[in-house]
Order: sequence, then structure tokens, then C-alpha cells
Amino acid sequence: MKLYRRLLAYAGPYWRLALAASLSFVLSGFLGAYPIQLFKRAVDIAAGDTAPVAIGVAEALARLAVQYIGLRVALGGIQLAEAYLSRRLTQSVIFDLRSDLYAHLQSLSIGFHETRGAGDIISRALGDVGALAGGVMGPLTRLAGELTQLAWALAFLVSINPVLTLVALAIAPPLGYAVYKFGDKMHGQSWKMRLAQSALWSFLMQNIAGIREIKIFGRETHELARFRARAAEIDEIGLKDATLNATLTFFTGLLFSAGETAILLLGGLALYRGSMTAGMLTAFLMYVRMLYNPVITLSRRYDQMQRTLASAVRVFEVLDTEPEISDAPDALDLHNAAGAIRLEHVDFSYEEGREVLHDITFDVAPGEMIALVGHSGGGKTTLSKLVPRFYDPCAGRILLDGVDLRDISIASLRSHIAVVFQEAFLFQGTLRENLRYGRQDATEDEMLAASEAANVHAFALELTDGYDTVIGERGMKLSGGQRQRVAIGRALLKNPRILVLDEATSSVDSETERLIQDALDTLLANRTSIVIAHRLSTVLHADQILVVEGGRIVERGIHTDLIAAGGVYAQLHAAQYEDAESSRQEAGSSHQHPRTP
Repeated sequence: MKLYRRLLAYAGPYWRLALAASLSFVLSGFLGAYPIQLFKRAVDIAAGDTAPVAIGVAEALARLAVQYIGLRVALGGIQLAEAYLSRRLTQSVIFDLRSDLYAHLQSLSIGFHETRGAGDIISRALGDVGALAGGVMGPLTRLAGELTQLAWALAFLVSINPVLTLVALAIAPPLGYAVYKFGDKMHGQSWKMRLAQSALWSFLMQNIAGIREIKIFGRETHELARFRARAAEIDEIGLKDATLNATLTFFTGLLFSAGETAILLLGGLALYRGSMTAGMLTAFLMYVRMLYNPVITLSRRYDQMQRTLASAVRVFEVLDTEPEISDAPDALDLHNAAGAIRLEHVDFSYEEGREVLHDITFDVAPGEMIALVGHSGGGKTTLSKLVPRFYDPCAGRILLDGVDLRDISIASLRSHIAVVFQEAFLFQGTLRENLRYGRQDATEDEMLAASEAANVHAFALELTDGYDTVIGERGMKLSGGQRQRVAIGRALLKNPRILVLDEATSSVDSETERLIQDALDTLLANRTSIVIAHRLSTVLHADQILVVEGGRIVERGIHTDLIAAGGVYAQLHAAQYEDAESSRQEAGSSHQHPRTP
């Protein structure tokens, strides 16, 4: 019930719409029940079971027919209004719920998104919220009409024959028990179904994103088998759910048939004895059907609502998740940052018992460049995530201009920071939209200046529509180096005080690296920067180089001092130099002695 109350709370702002819809359902329920009274009178007039009519039988029946047509026309108009009102109410509630869910997803910390699959999140935002529209809000908006129809049918039944009404209601206890027991089982199946569908959604998203790898490694058959296994699981769950639903329908059908048979027998006996007229028995049987139909509908509504209850649980589970990173109540707005960064004895773990960083301490003066180097898995990227407060330290603190980051509002902190990741993410849209993503109010001249500084302008002019070229999902119409330069141009246009670079040139060729490095030199000028570098040649002139191994800073200094020390940094530098020399020798050998095909 708590979930239903939370859903109904979303209808609060639309109470006038909800009231109008409820009134239309109530009126519809009455207009749907009253015409049976006309049938009762018509049958009694035709059978001669009423007092003679002064206007004649034919004219009396004709008048009843006109009344019936008028009621049906009015009913049609009311049903049209109720369909519109209920749909509008449902869509308004679902729109607000989906908007709140998306806004909350945006507020959740990076940790939430990194531990949850994108398919699971999308499944909740689209599939589960959509299921609530048809499975919960729809039935709830129609509930007033079905209950009204049930009440009118019951009132007319009592007015015709109270004893037979009790016979008609005798099936209520076993029916309620059946709906309750089957509904509980259906809820369990529905929960399994939503989890299986979410898993399949995640699988499809991953495989579509990795279609190149699937093809190049010839794994199509393997992935098809994995897909079929997941789809078969959904089919099995759906079959069990359908079986439960069919069994419930069969059982309720038997109960209704038993009730109608008893009424037919007892009503026929009353007709034979003269205690009921033909019109009364006809009307009674029609009202019994009207009584049973809402019961059937309500039981199915209950089944439907139980099946979508799993979706409500999954939606509110996300809405109830508290952001791990949030503003302090008295957080400061940072307007003009000098860019001095200090880490004091910082420890960090993604999960308890597995420390990633330990006792990290260093300073970066305004405008300085600090480089983080070391073997993969040492904790460098994790360090870069702490500066923009994607995560908070488990111990120690990080200061910006002497103020703890946790005392600065997140929005103002990140307005002074730009990050260029190892794999640049671009959005579906035009090149211009991606460049201006971090600064929507940038002028055309500012955008072009940033583009030229990032070595984007030259290739932009070669595109079909220049800066208005749609670059595809994730920017796939551009090369890796071009995407990286766009990301740098985007950061340049934002004009941040602090810059974080996460191996921005690690996966490009030497010519592209030169272009990117030229763009980075422009981007780094006069900015406080933290650079994670795989290629040590890109950080030779850093103001300070930190060697991070096993989550600790094991060496620190400038390039020449670290080389002279002969430690880890010197070993990394020697290994990269040897690799580069070997590559040059192989290239020269291939040039002198080309291979034959």
C-alpha cells in the first residue's frame, strides 16, 4: 500500500483532473446500469405482467426504445470524456515520475553509475516507468467507475430480490481467497520477469556497443547462444505467469457459472410460482452479469497491478537511493578560484577492505602542472576522480585555495574544473553542439578560437557540413584522435582554472599525438593541471612528477632528478625509450626490406 500511496501522491497536483475523471466514471457507472430497468419494463409490458398502459403497448415500447437510445448516446459521450481525462491524468503522473527519476539519476554520484549497468538504469527509467502507466495508474483511474457500476448493480439486485442477491454474493469469499493467493504468486513471477528483462536489456546494450569486437573475433554464434539463453529464461517466466493467470481465470469462471446457474434455477422457480415477473428475472440476470463483470475486471486489475508492482519497487528503489556526494548545508559558492590544490593524508577505497590509495599528500601551486605516472592499476585515475569530487576520500582531505572540497558547492567547484578523459565521450549531435557543450553561451568567435587552438578547425572544414555535421552516436563518425581534439576544444572553451588530463594521448599514433600535444600545450598554459601520463615524453617539463605504485606515492621530483635517482621512474623511462628505439629500427628495416605478400 505504501507504493500505491507514493504513486497517488504524484496525482496530487492534478486533483481537479482526478476529480473530473472520477465524476465521469461515477456517472458512466450509473448510465451503464440504468438501461436494464428499461429492459425490465419492456419485457413486463410485452408479457402483460404490468398494469395495462393507456398509450398502447407499441407506443410504450417505442418510448422505452427512444429512452434507451438517449441513454446510450449520453453514455458514449461520458465514456469519451472519461477516456480522455484518465489518459491525461495517467500521462501527467508518469511524466512527472519519469522526470523526477531522471533528475535523481543525474544527482546520484559517479559511484552509482559505475556500479550499475547502463541497461539496468535505462530499463528502470523507460521500461519500469512505462509499465506503471498501464499496470497501475490506468487501473487506479478506472477504479471509481468499476466500483460505481458494482454498487449500482448491487442496489438494483437488492431492490428486485434480496434473497437471490445473497445467492449471487455467495461466491465472493472463495473468489477473494483465490485472487489473493494467485496474486501473491504472480507478484513473485513479475519480479523475476522485470529482473530478467533488465538483464537482457543490459546484454543487448553491451553487445550493440561491442559489435565490432564480436565480429572481428567471430563470436556471433557464441553471443547468439547467450542471447537465446536469456530470452529462454524470459519465456519460461512468462509461461509460468500465463499459466497462473489462466488458472485464476478458469477458477473464477467456474465460480461465476455456479452462481449464475443457481440464480437461474431459483429465479425460474420464483417465476413459475409467480413471485417474480419475467422482466424482473431478466433484469436480475443482467444485473448479476453486471455485478460479476466488475468483479472479474477488478480481479484482473489486481493481477495486473501485482505484476507491475515489481516495476514500482525498482523505480522507487532508485528514487530512494541517496547521493554519496552532496552539498553540505552551508556549502560555499566558489566564484574566483586561484587554483591551489592540496591533498593531506588521503586514503580511499571503493569497497571496504580493499584500499586503493593510502596516505597521499602533495601540493599543486596555482598554474603548476603535476604529473602522475606509474604502472597501470596503481591508483592514478582514482586520484583524478577525487579532485572534481566524483568521490570523497575515506580519510584525509583535499583543499582548494585552503578550503576543504566538501565545504564548496559541487556546482561551483566543477565550474572551475575540466577533465579530458582517456576515451573522449561525444554526444549524438553536431560538432558545434559538442564543442559548446560545457559553455552554451560561448560566441561563434570564441568557439572558433578554441577549435583552432585544439587543432579541430582544419578537419572541421573538411566535414560535409562543417561544424554543423552530425558526428553520430558517441562521435563515431570521427577518428579517435579527432574525438580527443574535440574534447580538448570543449575544455578550452569552458576556460577552466583547473585541468585534469587522464592519459589523453595514450592510444593514438605519433602524428595524432603531436597534434593533440600541441592542443594540450595551449590548454595547460597558466592553468593548475593534474596530468596522468602513460607516455613519459608528454610530462618531461612538469613542475612535479609523482610516481604512484600500489596506491602510494613512491617517488616525487622533476624529470632530471628522478632519472638520476635510478628508481621506478628511471626504469619506466628506460623501458619506454627501448620500446621506441625498437619500433624505429623495425620501421627502418621494413622500409629497406619490404615484405612480399
